[in-house]
Amino acid sequence: GLFYAFGFCGHGFQLGPGVGDVMAELISTGSTRTLISPFDIRRFTDPTAIEMPLMSSLMSTGKLV
Repeated sequence: GLFYAFGFCGHGFQLGPGVGDVMAELISTGSTRTLISPFDIRRFTDPTAIEMPLMSSLMSTGKLV
């Protein structure tokens, strides 16, 4: 399996520790408690390939759940 986490621009020092925790969980267990599907690389080639519960909630109710 190939696991990747990149594209942090200038925010890498802030996001790195949290992303490292999530990646360690993903690598060791095969899943995460944190929703990571909105960051799936496939969103650039096939936007329908990922789940977007926050966006769906915002579009349908006008509120983030």
